[in-house]
Amino acid sequence: MCKVFLRSFGKRWELGLTLGSDCITCMFGKMVEQWRLSIPSEKGLVREWKGAVGELEVGGSFSQFPPSSPPRYIAVNGMRSLADSLLLESRLANVVRPCWISKLEPLNGMWHLSENGTPRGQFDVIVIAHNGKCANRLLSSSGLPLVAKQMKKLDLSSIWALLAAFDDPLPTVNFEGAFVKGVESLSWMGNNSAKLGNGGTPHCWTFFSTAAYGKQNKVPQENIPTVTAEKVRTGMLQGVEIALGLPEGSLPKPVYTRLQLWGAALPKNTPAVPCIFDPQGRAGICGDWLLGSNLESAGISGEALGNHIADYLQNSEANPEEFAIGLHDRPSPLAGHHIGQFPGLTSVGEKHEAEAYQLLFSQFPPSSPPRYIAVNGMRSLADSLLLESRLANVVRPCWISKLEPLNGMWHLSENGTPRGQFDVIVIAHNGKCANHLLSSSGLPLVAKQMKKLDLSSIWALLAAFDDPLPTVNFEGAFVKGVESLSWMGNNSAKLGNGGTPHCWTFFSTAAYGKQNKVPQENIPTVTSEKVRTGMLQGVEIALGLPEGSLPKPVYTRLQLWGAALPKNTPAVPCIFDPQGRAGICGDWLLGSNLESAAISGEALGNHIADYLQNSEANPEEFAIGLHDRPSPLAGHHIGQFPGLTSVGEKHEAEAYQLL
Repeated sequence: MCKVFLRSFGKRWELGLTLGSDCITCMFGKMVEQWRLSIPSEKGLVREWKGAVGELEVGGSFSQFPPSSPPRYIAVNGMRSLADSLLLESRLANVVRPCWISKLEPLNGMWHLSENGTPRGQFDVIVIAHNGKCANRLLSSSGLPLVAKQMKKLDLSSIWALLAAFDDPLPTVNFEGAFVKGVESLSWMGNNSAKLGNGGTPHCWTFFSTAAYGKQNKVPQENIPTVTAEKVRTGMLQGVEIALGLPEGSLPKPVYTRLQLWGAALPKNTPAVPCIFDPQGRAGICGDWLLGSNLESAGISGEALGNHIADYLQNSEANPEEFAIGLHDRPSPLAGHHIGQFPGLTSVGEKHEAEAYQLLFSQFPPSSPPRYIAVNGMRSLADSLLLESRLANVVRPCWISKLEPLNGMWHLSENGTPRGQFDVIVIAHNGKCANHLLSSSGLPLVAKQMKKLDLSSIWALLAAFDDPLPTVNFEGAFVKGVESLSWMGNNSAKLGNGGTPHCWTFFSTAAYGKQNKVPQENIPTVTSEKVRTGMLQGVEIALGLPEGSLPKPVYTRLQLWGAALPKNTPAVPCIFDPQGRAGICGDWLLGSNLESAAISGEALGNHIADYLQNSEANPEEFAIGLHDRPSPLAGHHIGQFPGLTSVGEKHEAEAYQLL
């Protein structure tokens, strides 16, 4: 926390502004309890934050976290006071600060550290509690290839932090802290004045951007251009307006702002080990990014590495290799929020140690929306639509390879064979095939929008077993914490097919799909075998089964869904270019489920009918979605199923209401 003294309009204010962690959760309770009972100013070092904290939806709809959620604590005098208190309790640590180690050299069994050529001491063991490019640069020439390799695997996001002070309270606010959803420039807003119990004015707030916004506006954090700073400041304050549902331009102007880019911010992946240690190199790594992304994880990681090093120094003579930790663990995607795993999310490390990746199966509540299945398969739904229409002439199979505008009509062909002339064309496909078609079609605006779509790849494994899978008490489950698996569904039970075999569908995560991406038309045998094995091992891990104990399937079929689910969306029901007489529809425009596909198709059909009847006067009025900028899409690896409200419906009904 920093304190800023501000003089303006004849007033002198002391602003308590938080740049980083806004609060902590009490999963490592013993240490927090010691801080709470500490004596400074007879207040203790920490106190419980009892203010309203929850989720804020666009338009100002705030949902407070329930009373049953874990308590949240704040540092009475700022987070640095907690670190200072640890130093006071130890007579063994000699802390030198400020100090920026620029070189690590192993020499004669010791580590020699220096700061810009100035020696800073010799040490038996080194600990790196830092990440990002600085740590990577240090490690690149340190003679620690395994440690350096692990650090380079870390994928970090960038976050903008905006500190702002206002003369008056923000309008419509009934909370002290809120995770914001659906606003690209904003992911968190916290009222520091209320949180710290500072009455009067000014009213000081901390705002964090999303990781996507940080990436879009990434600049050298040591030298932020003025134009970028102004753009980001304006964008984040506009995000506050949108989140609170305020009219454009009505947010009070802050009397003070401070902007900072947190360049190497939160991890997107984690090896899920409490620490990393190389006994041959006598070097360790600790930090919150190894277990998650919160203060609790940092504390657990540091304590784990300290205890491990002490044990190593006392007992490593016989076999030092036994003390290697985390040198080969492969990072997996990290679940959580843009600004971390706060509040109350169980530590990834604790789950890893306590439950060995056992599947925590929680059934969706009865109040969740009903889910439906097609009795005779999904294709039967499409076939039924054809039977209801006398106007549609469907030709299949047919693979259009060329679109040509000529004399006010669209001429379609399949590998040189004419397939008809049409007033309007509709593209209900995405990915490279659609982009290839559009590249020479004379539709630059439509082609540009399609190219903005960011698609993930997913592996689908169909497997049949002679016997039921052990320990299973569900028909479908979204899997968390297993890199090779995101969904498992029991088709036999779902469709009411008794007897054998027991047929399952498994989907990988998008990360696993990306790691094992190959041409989907020609999958190499070695890749298919690797993926099949990896996904079945993922099933074992998810179910908590001993390695190798999953029954061997009697049949498998593997498919790579190359252009699978969208990672972003323009959040419009359809795209239409009235000059080119071309439209786009598909689930990816609204979300990633069947409902979105149907809404999109119906919207485009109605729009084209309206255009053909009424466009003579001003066709430009019928343009839709040609300039909408895609925003990141919330949801699961395999879509927004089940029961998540359609992005499109919310968009239409609530004018950017928060998901």
